[in-house]
Order: sequence, then structure tokens, then C-alpha cells
Amino acid sequence: MKKKKGKIIALAAMLCVLGILVGATFALKHYNKVREEEKNKDTSVVVIDKSSLTVTSAEITTKAGRLSFSYVNDEWVYDDDEHFPVNQEKLSDIAQTLSKISASVEIAPDRQGTEAEYGLDAPGVRAVAAFSDGTSVTYLFGDINSYNNCQYLSVSGDDNVYLTETSVAETLAAKLDDLCRSEAFPLTADGIKSTDVKEITLKTADGKTNTVNDSDGIDELLGYVKVLNLTSRATYYANAEDMATEYGIDSASATVTVKYVKSTTYTDEDGNDYTGSDDVSYTLRIGKSFVQSLKEADGTEGSETCCYYSPEGSDMVYYSDSASVGAVFDFIDYVPGEGSGAAEED
Repeated sequence: MKKKKGKIIALAAMLCVLGILVGATFALKHYNKVREEEKNKDTSVVVIDKSSLTVTSAEITTKAGRLSFSYVNDEWVYDDDEHFPVNQEKLSDIAQTLSKISASVEIAPDRQGTEAEYGLDAPGVRAVAAFSDGTSVTYLFGDINSYNNCQYLSVSGDDNVYLTETSVAETLAAKLDDLCRSEAFPLTADGIKSTDVKEITLKTADGKTNTVNDSDGIDELLGYVKVLNLTSRATYYANAEDMATEYGIDSASATVTVKYVKSTTYTDEDGNDYTGSDDVSYTLRIGKSFVQSLKEADGTEGSETCCYYSPEGSDMVYYSDSASVGAVFDFIDYVPGEGSGAAEED
């Protein structure tokens, strides 16, 4: 009887241990689940959410100065110059940023230090946004907290101070030139190769012309023309008078005209896409030369002769070194099979 009783006690002990293990397993699973939920839980604090409204104006002040934009007739306009070609996508990003901001930390008034401790007494970025409901909000971005690399933020009408991502202020603090709409350079944007080009016609200011239409000539000349790729902008707006007097670009200017075939996707009446081709003509007008001062990497000063140019129909003016422009017009005397040194005049 004692032996049987001992077996029963041992079995009971094993069952007890098994029960403890099962319970511990369930407890561990629950603990891990809670930890995972906490880990995935959005702990951000909504500072402001006016995303259902339209931003009607945005004023941003940094150490570089003040920029102000207004939303008029469904597009952004630079208040200081109506001719400034605003990059609408970038201004929309700024408006979206001003409409909704979240923070990782909220500091209530009873736990706050002074404005100077947060850099809010002299903010690096100050933004003011007006909304379609008639309200206006001012945002002040102060110092960056070295512990979590977040930036202190205060918002008008809210006594709290927040810590938000530095990318918020960085988006708002764009320079004016970064907010300028760039013109596309068709020869690059359309992916034009020499085999797509039918001909390239050069015309000098004194009326001399030459059309290059052989494959070897086009292949070589196109490479030089592509250097004039609208990279260095002299001005974003020039009226006809300024274009002629200041930049030397008018109806009598030298020109470079590239005629090429561009592949285009069309949609038929049944909604099916098909690829077709268009004949395109792209002309650059060449203006006068000027001397630009340069500063070398070692600090020494120098100069470079440059030349203004502008796409036909554009009010933007660009410039390139005169050597690059000269390389194009070396082909004014080009004869197929003889290179660019032989003369041919129409």
C-alpha cells in the first residue's frame, strides 16, 4: 500500500509541475504579445491636424530671410514676384507639412524650462500658415535635442512644447532657388539618341547656316549640344526687352535647332494604349558672352568667359562656358566626310 501511495504522490507532483509549466507558457505568450503590441503602438502625439482644410498662405522665416507664398486660383504664387516659377509640388509638400504635425514627446507647462533652454526665443525656423477656415497658426522651431535628435517646437494657441522630427523644419526651410520650377531639357527628358535625330541646324547671328543630317555628324554634334542642358540658370524671368538688352537674345540671335522623333504613348477609342511617334523641333537661342568671376578650391580667384542662352519660347535664361558653345558652332562649316573644318554655306 505504501508503494502504491508513493506512486500516486509522484504522479500528482508531475501533474502539478506540468500545470505550472503550461501556465508559465501561456503567461509568457501573453507577456510577449503585450510587449509586441506596445512595440507596434503609435506613441506619437498629434500637435496639429488641419489636413481637412486648405492652406491659403505660408510665410517662412529663417536666418536666410523671409519667404511668403499665397494659394491663388489653385496654384502657389510667390508674393514678392508674380513671375517666379513656383515648383507647385514642393509648395504642396510645405502646405501638407503645415497642415499636420506629430511629435514624439509632449512637454506640459508644469514640466517646461524657459524658451531660451529650448531655443524658442530665437527660433531657427518660424512659419505662419493661414487656413481656409480663416484661422492662422504660428510655428516656432528651436534647438535640436542631442539625446533623441528631435527638434523643439511650439505652436500658437498651445501651451505645450513638443519634440518633433528635424525633417519637419528642414522641409519648411527650403531656399527660394530650391522652390523654383526647373525647365525640362527635352534631349535628356525624352531620352533622345542620335538615331532619333533627323537633323541639327545651326544659324549664326550674321545669318550663316548649316544643317547636319548625316549619321556621323549628328552623332558627334548631338553630344556637344547636350552639354547645353539648362543646368546653370542666370535668371528665371526675362521679358523681351531684358532678353535682348541684358542677355543679347532676340530674333536675330544665333540658334541651334534639333529636329527629332519622339516616341509617345496614345490611347485609342477602346481604351487601348499604343505607341506612336511625333516629330519634334527644339531650338536654343544663343546670346552674348560675359566674363564670370570664379573662386578656385585653393582660394585663388580667376575668371571664365561664358555665354547666355535660352530655349525658344522660354523666359528663363541659362549660361554655359563659351568653349562648350563654341564646340557646337564649330560645325557651322561641317561637311559630311570632311569633319567640321570644311566650309559650307547656304
